[in-house]
Amino acid sequence: MVQLFSLRNVIESGSGSSETAPGRIPENTPAILASGKDNYPVKVLATRGQNIITEFPRNALGTPIRLTKGTSVTLSFFTKSSSGFSYSGNISGSVNIDQGQALQISHNGRPTPLVKRRFRRKEVDIRCEFFLVNVHEMGSGRKKTTKLVVDNKRFTGLVQDISIGGCSLKTSAPIPVSSRLKISIDHDENYLINVFGQTIRSNRSGGGTIIHIKFLKVPRRAFNSISTLVFGYNDD
Repeated sequence: MVQLFSLRNVIESGSGSSETAPGRIPENTPAILASGKDNYPVKVLATRGQNIITEFPRNALGTPIRLTKGTSVTLSFFTKSSSGFSYSGNISGSVNIDQGQALQISHNGRPTPLVKRRFRRKEVDIRCEFFLVNVHEMGSGRKKTTKLVVDNKRFTGLVQDISIGGCSLKTSAPIPVSSRLKISIDHDENYLINVFGQTIRSNRSGGGTIIHIKFLKVPRRAFNSISTLVFGYNDD
């Protein structure tokens, strides 16, 4: 089974040519608005020539964030075929549309392709719990060893998408970037998918934070279970 799923990922990651950049972004496309070190999930509401209209980004309390006119931003999004693109531009102000007041971004040309994801990723909504993993170094010189110690404090969240390479989960816990985690995902009533990972970035979202995790260790059984979820196979 491991060989089957590995081959499927190799074939998918190397197949197909790059998708042509879209002339306009469809309405209600989810996107990430990056300003400085902050990333905010928004929806694209309209495209007007060199201008893109989006929702106002919101902080963890759901309050709209007003970005100063002229602020440099990047807007990243994925197409229906999972190809990613980003626009670089500046905040040009707010506009009134049918949905109400919205944010207007003036970009400087065609979108830049994002690096293609290595593994197929599937949107899910699965409960999980996770623990911080501390790195303890013992001894010195050639006798120096490293030990991973799982902290007892338990955090909870919802896995929102997953691949054999990583996942994104939503949580109310303030988890710093670069944290190592042990993650236990509710696969069914009798089995938890246990993996080790590291946070690579986080995005503020209404009522919490979405953390993006790269898996560092995926045991064989977890590999098969995640692949079954992603590809929709029956592992009976």
